[in-house]
Amino acid sequence: MTCFVMFSRLVTRKDAEAPGCLSEVNRKVTYPGAKEYVSGFPVDASGKKGMNVTAYWDDGTEENRFVAAGSYDDGVYTFDTSPDVVSSLFEKPDILQYKVEVSGGYPAVCHRPTRYAERH
Repeated sequence: MTCFVMFSRLVTRKDAEAPGCLSEVNRKVTYPGAKEYVSGFPVDASGKKGMNVTAYWDDGTEENRFVAAGSYDDGVYTFDTSPDVVSSLFEKPDILQYKVEVSGGYPAVCHRPTRYAERH
C-alpha cells in the first residue's frame, strides 16, 4: 500500500483534543481511478491498529474488512481509500458505496462506475 501525505492550510472547527477523523467531509462521491485518502487515528481491533471498511452493493448486501496499518505507533495515519484499493479488498465487484471507519469518524463514499461527463 502506498500513501501520500498532503498538506493544507484549511482551518478546522474540530476539537484539537479529540479530532477523530480529520476530514470535515463525511459523505462524498468518487469515481474509478480517483485518489481518495482518509486521515485519522486508527481503530484498535484485537491489538492491531487499522481501519474498518464496509462495502455495500445494490442488491442490499454488505461486507466488512479490517485493514491493518503498517505500524503500531500511536498517532494519525493516512489510509489510501481510493475506489480501486477498496474494490481489491472484496471479491464481489461493482461496489455501490463504502464506508471507512477510523477512530471517531465514518466517512461514507458513494462510488459511481462512470464519470459524470461520460454519462451525458
